[in-house]
Amino acid sequence: MREAFAVMLLSFLVIGLATLLVSYFNPEIQLITIAFETFSAFSTVGLSLGITGNLHAGSKVVIIITMFLGRVGIFTLIASIVTKVNTRFYRYPTESIIIT
Repeated sequence: MREAFAVMLLSFLVIGLATLLVSYFNPEIQLITIAFETFSAFSTVGLSLGITGNLHAGSKVVIIITMFLGRVGIFTLIASIVTKVNTRFYRYPTESIIIT
């Protein structure tokens, strides 16, 4: 339950931050249009209102990063950065095979 709420909270945080940054780079575009673009980018559904081509270069970078975070997943990305990889030493069993 905690992980689900953490993923949901982090997702809304990323979408909110992306909306804020895109609206900073493009103040002339309505906020509802920007919010639709960022929600669509995060959920990677492919919907657009046609403003992506007219966005500032910084806004395009924000949309690209938002798409990447939506595709990979916030929790997966954080877990891959934070978690250490433990080296495990495997020892396979040996078996003598008798060929007759």
